[in-house]
Amino acid sequence: MTQAYQAQLDRLSEILLDLRPSGKDGFEGVFADALSRISGVPFRLAKSGDQFGIDGAAAYAEDAICFECKRYKKEPRYEDVLVKIDQLSSRKDEADLLWALACTASISTQLAAQLREKAERDGIEVLILDWTSDPPPLAVVLVKAGPPVIDKIVSLSEGVAKNELEEIFVAIREQEGFEVQTDKILKRLNAPETATIRAVAKNREWFADRFRNTDKARLDLGQPLAPNAAEVSHMTRAAE
Repeated sequence: MTQAYQAQLDRLSEILLDLRPSGKDGFEGVFADALSRISGVPFRLAKSGDQFGIDGAAAYAEDAICFECKRYKKEPRYEDVLVKIDQLSSRKDEADLLWALACTASISTQLAAQLREKAERDGIEVLILDWTSDPPPLAVVLVKAGPPVIDKIVSLSEGVAKNELEEIFVAIREQEGFEVQTDKILKRLNAPETATIRAVAKNREWFADRFRNTDKARLDLGQPLAPNAAEVSHMTRAAE
């Protein structure tokens, strides 16, 4: 990474941190617009107050995507982020959800792991778009969304010239890992695909559990065949 490019990343971070944290005319609005443009999913922002773990959600339930924005200089406290999953779990319906975390700071490996583990228990997928790696995933989303996002940021900022932001966006787009990260993010934002992958995984897990236990196989499948069972169950011995 060259010093010039690092300076451009730092400048973009500074611009984002200078935005208002919430509302359509703040960081939340900028991210919602960018996410909508790259995913094709329209979003509505939540009202201030008790937001149940989300700052914005897809306008149509079948898209099953929501997001939380954290405009921080440093990594947010663990409890400030993990509590969002608890709040979301308490209100979500039966459909699988993809929860995107947009953060202007870097999320540590430990926090990311805890988030995914906590969310997975409730059928929630986590997509972390933070300020780590090169280029940062959050920057990738903004740059991929293109000129409309540049215009929005400029309109909401003081002392930010359009040509300055355009140069930063070009520098990020030219990074070797930009297209790879873009492809991965777009695949994760495909809500139907995400739901299908999770459903298949859960289905395999359910059958594997039954094939390891003859009692469960008899009760749920109507037959005592469990080829992966470690030992013969009490029910099987009784039947013999």
